[in-house]
Amino acid sequence: MVGYEKGRVYVKNTCAFYEDTQQHQVIYVYTVRSKLT
Repeated sequence: MVGYEKGRVYVKNTCAFYEDTQQHQVIYVYTVRSKLT
């Protein structure tokens, strides 16, 4: 569901682009929590 490419995090579920390589982990956790709720 979440793809990593050249430091970019593609979240298809939210149709958003995240280019911050330092916050990709935080964004990933946030996305997982969104699915759980």
